[in-house]
Amino acid sequence: MDVIIYNQKVTISGMSNEASKWLKKKRAEEDLSFRELGKLVGLSHTVVANAEQSGDGSVDTWARLAEHYGESVLMVLYWAKKMKHPPTEDDVVLELQNRITVTMLELFPKSEWPGVLKRLALEVEDIHERRKRNNEAQAHSK
Repeated sequence: MDVIIYNQKVTISGMSNEASKWLKKKRAEEDLSFRELGKLVGLSHTVVANAEQSGDGSVDTWARLAEHYGESVLMVLYWAKKMKHPPTEDDVVLELQNRITVTMLELFPKSEWPGVLKRLALEVEDIHERRKRNNEAQAHSK
């Protein structure tokens, strides 16, 4: 960003953060312009550009971008310096489980929800069991 200080044009680099670096990488992987990504997530191209170039973005901006790219909203908010402390692994897993549940319920008609929720519950239980076994194996290897 250029500003005038004592009649001289000075370029000030934005306060980029890990979230802006992440966004730049993800947008490049999809080969999207700011305008194209903005349309996909319901934001203006200037909001997307500001988030990527300077790290400047609201919680809503970062949440929309995180959800578009399938990333944990909590992690992206931490990278964007909107949270003082990083989320725990359990917080991130719970967030992603909730997002999967909502997505599955949106995809299936109500008549199929009981079966879908039962399958999802079994899947979540399996994930927890695998994490538990991995943690135990790591504890034994130390």
